[in-house]
Amino acid sequence: MEIAQKTSLSALMQEIGHEDLNILIDHALLDSALQRQGLIPPELKEMELKALRTLLKKSGPVVFHPCEEASLSSSFDLAFAHLAGQNLHDGLSSWGHLAFNHQFPALAASLALEFPQADVGFALLHLCHWQVGAGHVLMNRAGDVTPEVSAQIRASIEALFKSEGIELYAYLNDTFIAKSKHFKDLPSASLNKVMNDNVLPWLIGVSSKESPNANPNIQSSIHILRRLQSEVQMHLYDHPIGPSLKNSVNSIWFSGTGLAPSPMLQFQSMGVTHEQEVELYKGPSSNIVCLRGLSRHWHNHDLESWLHQFKQLDETVLSLCVDHPNVRLVLCGQQGFKAWQVSEKNWLQKNWQRVQDHIKGAQSTLQVLS
Repeated sequence: MEIAQKTSLSALMQEIGHEDLNILIDHALLDSALQRQGLIPPELKEMELKALRTLLKKSGPVVFHPCEEASLSSSFDLAFAHLAGQNLHDGLSSWGHLAFNHQFPALAASLALEFPQADVGFALLHLCHWQVGAGHVLMNRAGDVTPEVSAQIRASIEALFKSEGIELYAYLNDTFIAKSKHFKDLPSASLNKVMNDNVLPWLIGVSSKESPNANPNIQSSIHILRRLQSEVQMHLYDHPIGPSLKNSVNSIWFSGTGLAPSPMLQFQSMGVTHEQEVELYKGPSSNIVCLRGLSRHWHNHDLESWLHQFKQLDETVLSLCVDHPNVRLVLCGQQGFKAWQVSEKNWLQKNWQRVQDHIKGAQSTLQVLS
């Protein structure tokens, strides 16, 4: 995978042209528990997402793909693999490998020549905050991590990892790329699955939630990575970096392990900005626009900001897709993802849709996102 320079949103959409387009939005579906507990705010029930509704009026029937609660991979992981035409082994989403290839293309190419038999693996190493309670440890997002604090943390823990043959590379402010043989065949839980949950059943070395991985070939790697996780926690406790803020960095999490299949490595990656968290994966036969901006608000239980961000996505990205001839729209949530095939309908199809809406009533935005 190669990465292009950051570009404007309109330029990104022009890059796609009239080729098939997949729109993948993480944390776009509401958790059913929120509705059962009556926690949906009134403004969300009345929310109008005009571009989304326009797209759905041109779509076929929705298809729901479930994501098992105990699986290590998130619905976003499953959906991306599905759109890329690949089968995903649970817990081996290979986001670390993809990130390395598009962030360091020259180094990735030389490694491919040096290790043709894939003797190395990759992972994402997330900076996070663990909230310790009675009998449990909750995973929280770390507070704002500045580039300076990120660089200081990486410099302070690099020696620990190098001693075990693991190299760390800068990536995002709160995420590094880790390279080592330990990550090649070792499943790991997606940060999405663990966020705001007890981390103990998800620790590196499980094959699913609360189920230890019995594969004898990875036991040594499991032991090393768990020890490193503990050593980093102690190091950050003894040597805190950055201002003492709520949810300051006090732990790490490994995810995105595994090696990407060859077809995925053919994708080119083009980003807009980290703030918007919009990225285009352009492949030989498909284009996948990944929208991750809703995730941080969902992780922080901030439905007001989530709603505001969704409206922005509707007015920017989705509005640019309304006139596209062939769109697949995928919305992800904790329980799975919904997929719609969107294409221009003929006269008969449009009138049939009007009849159906009149009989059943058009779905509200809240129903679409549930």
